[in-house]
Amino acid sequence: QQICAGAGSTVKVGVRLTTNPKGLWRKFGILPEKLAQFWERAQECTNLRFQGLQFHTSWNLSPAAQIDFIRHLGQVLSGLPSAALDQIRFIDIGGGYWPPQGEWLQAAGTSVGKLKMNLGQDPGAPHEHYRLPSCAIEVFAGQISDAVRECIHSVVPCRICVEPGRWLCNDAMHLLLSVVDKKEDDLVITDAGTNAVGWERFETDYFPVINLSRPALEEKPCHILGSLCTPHDVWGYAYWGEEIRIGDILMVPTQGAYTYSLRQHFIKPLPQVIIL
Repeated sequence: QQICAGAGSTVKVGVRLTTNPKGLWRKFGILPEKLAQFWERAQECTNLRFQGLQFHTSWNLSPAAQIDFIRHLGQVLSGLPSAALDQIRFIDIGGGYWPPQGEWLQAAGTSVGKLKMNLGQDPGAPHEHYRLPSCAIEVFAGQISDAVRECIHSVVPCRICVEPGRWLCNDAMHLLLSVVDKKEDDLVITDAGTNAVGWERFETDYFPVINLSRPALEEKPCHILGSLCTPHDVWGYAYWGEEIRIGDILMVPTQGAYTYSLRQHFIKPLPQVIIL
């Protein structure tokens, strides 16, 4: 308000709602139960025009969490004064729509694997992979639409926005690596390091490492490690191919989400990006 007043401007604003009052996610937004109080305060800010709401449940394998919050939000909205409802032009449901292939995990990424590691045990065999199924985007759209019609549009006929960023970009980028050293039959080093994705993703998340130079429909155990000065520089614990040699080109598919924006200058420069 102070900045807008000083500039002689009026700004349209919205507010984010907290979907979980416990844990670290409560840093985002305000509790829905405080929405009426927020609206009253916003009316005192003559340079602000309250127009919408946003919430984000994140990491959804199904629309269950989004639907639960939509129902809760509908109850909260039904208790607001009509003047507040008249100002709501949009509600942004946020993102968190999981890609259709579901979540693929190494043993260390599963609940049992984490427990074993905390007990000082091996989390499981590196060639064992786990999949948590996700819903198709059509299921998200259909069930969320039904919930909106029942719980939101029956109270306020506003515009509904969504943010399917992860679903859109997940399959849009793949990583190409080159084998630069073969230290053992089951251990190779690549030219690229995991600074290309910015975090130790592949210690827990599973993505197939495909040997494009010697392809085969068989996965063979082998530590595929990067060239950074850290033992956590892991691409995978197996590869798909006939064998693996120095000079082979490897691909790690579907790395478009939570990678490009997190990559970093750690020991090695950022890799080249080629747009096709």
